[in-house]
Amino acid sequence: MFPVHKLFPGDECLRDANITLEFLEYHRNEKLQRVHTRGGIPVLSGFDINKPPFVRDSHNSRDLVQLQSVNASVLLVPQPTPQLVYTSTQRNSVTGRDEIVRFQVPPENFNNRFWTSYQIAANGRGREAPEYVNMRHLVATSATGEQRLVDLNQEIASEDEFLRFLADGNYEAAHFSDNSCDGCISVKVNGLARNLAVRPAYSLVTAPDFFPLADQIAIERWVDNFLPTLRDQFSQGGPSPLSEGRQPPNPELLLPNSNAKAFQRNETAIAAIVSTAPRNTNPVASQLDSLVSFLPDAASNVFAPGWDVSLGQDNQGNFYAAYGLGSPFPEDAKLCAALNSFWPAVAPDAARTFGILSAPTALPLLDSELGYYPQHPRVKAAEVTSQKGWDGEYGPFFEDFDGLFVNFANKDRSDYISNALAGQIRVSGLAQVDSRELIQRMEALHFCIRVLPPNDTVSTTQLILVCAEKIADWSSRSDRAQSTLQGSGYLYVFATVQGSEQLTRDVRRKRLRVRNRFTCQITQDTLCWQQDDSEFRCVVNEPI
Repeated sequence: MFPVHKLFPGDECLRDANITLEFLEYHRNEKLQRVHTRGGIPVLSGFDINKPPFVRDSHNSRDLVQLQSVNASVLLVPQPTPQLVYTSTQRNSVTGRDEIVRFQVPPENFNNRFWTSYQIAANGRGREAPEYVNMRHLVATSATGEQRLVDLNQEIASEDEFLRFLADGNYEAAHFSDNSCDGCISVKVNGLARNLAVRPAYSLVTAPDFFPLADQIAIERWVDNFLPTLRDQFSQGGPSPLSEGRQPPNPELLLPNSNAKAFQRNETAIAAIVSTAPRNTNPVASQLDSLVSFLPDAASNVFAPGWDVSLGQDNQGNFYAAYGLGSPFPEDAKLCAALNSFWPAVAPDAARTFGILSAPTALPLLDSELGYYPQHPRVKAAEVTSQKGWDGEYGPFFEDFDGLFVNFANKDRSDYISNALAGQIRVSGLAQVDSRELIQRMEALHFCIRVLPPNDTVSTTQLILVCAEKIADWSSRSDRAQSTLQGSGYLYVFATVQGSEQLTRDVRRKRLRVRNRFTCQITQDTLCWQQDDSEFRCVVNEPI
C-alpha cells in the first residue's frame, strides 16, 4: 500500500473540507514490573508493582514522552533527565515511608548470572522480562529508615570477597529507572464528513545511538558486497536492519486514551521501509550518506535482546517489545559492547576494552575513543592526556610489569550504571564517526587478521587488538616501515597472550602476559607488519 495524499490542516488540503489534525500517543515502560512478574524475583513487602516506577505509561506518568507539533507533523520527544538512569522511590505501605525501589538478589545458581549481572533466562526465542538486571548497588537502610546507595565496586576491595558477595546474594539491590519505552502514535482527523480509519504507528524510545551517522543498512551492504560470509567478521549477530524484520508490534499496547489494543498479530510489516519502484531499469550505485536517521533501516533487527528493541514473547508467539532490554539499558549496553557489539553491529565495540578473547573485536574503536588510562605509555610520555572513553572506562594498553603485559578493564568491576550516574557515558565522542569510517576500520582489521599468523578470520582470531590509531598521512611519520607507505590509514598493534588473568592494584583493571606483539601499519593498498622487534614485512592488499 502507498499513501496517495498527505493530509495537513486547513481548507486547502481537501475540497469542501476544513480539517484539523490532533496527534495522540500512548507509551509504556514496564521493565521493573516484569522483573518480578516474569523474572521470578519476589516483590519486597510494601511495594506495589502495578504503580510507578514499576510500570509507567501515558495514563499515569508524564515523564516519559511528549508530542511536539511541527507544522502538519509531530515529533515524539523523550523527556530529559539529569542522567541516563536514576533511582526511584515509592511509598511503602508497610513502613509508610518513601523508599528506594529495590529487590532482594537471589543466590547464584547455574543460569541466573552473566558475569556480575543478574540474568533472567528466556523460555524460548523471545523475552518476557529484561534479560539482565543490575545488582551491584546495595540499598542500606538504617534503623530509623534512612537509606543510602552503596556501590559494591567501591565498597569491597578484595576481588574474591566482591565476587563471593554477589554470588551469595540475599541483599537488597537498587532498581534503576530509565526512560526507554515502546508505544504508539495516532491521529484524530476532524472536519471530515465521515470518520477516517486510522492505523497507529509503532513507536520506540531506545538507548542512545552512539553512531548517529552510521546505519545498519550501510554496514549490511558492505558485508553482502565484500565479505565471503557474515561469520568472517562478527562472532555473534550481525548488521541486519530493523526494516528487514517481520514481527508484529507489542500486542499489549493500547490506543491513546483508550482501553482498546493498538495492534493486531497479523501486522508483521510494521517496521518495513516501503517505497515505489525505481523509474528506470539501470542499477543505482550504492552510496553512503551522512544523514542522521532514526528509521528502521538505521536500527538493528537481531534481538538477543538487542540495542534498539527486543523480541518479546507470550504463549501466542513473538513480537517487538522494549521490555526485553536490560534493566536499566546501560546494563545491557555494557554486555553488548563488550561482546563485539553482540547483535546490533552498529553500536560501540568495547571487546578490546575488556580483553575479551571469546568475542574478538569486530568494529575497532580508536584508543582516543576508548580512553587513555593514567598509566598509559602515551600519557606518561605527555603525548596525550588521560581521559575516560565513551563509556566511562579506559581502553587497553601495553605495560611493562616483570615482562610485557596487556592491561585492560576488569569486566566484573566495570559498571555502566555507576558511570551513567557520574555523567561519564557520552555520545559526543563517537557522534562524528560515519558508516564510511567504520567500514574503513573493519576493512583494515580484516586485512590484518587475514595476513598475520595464523591467517585467521576476525570472528575467530586469538589476536587482541591493543592499540588503534587513525593516521592522517603516513608520509609525515618518521616511524613508517617503508617510504612507499603514503596516504591515510591506521596503526593497529595486536598481541597474543598466555597464562591467566592477573589482578592489578586497581581493582577495575586486570592484565595478561604477552606472548607476541604484532605492529601493523595499514593503508588501503598496503600492510606493513612486524612481529615483536623483527623486520617489517609488507603485503599488497587483495580484494576480499
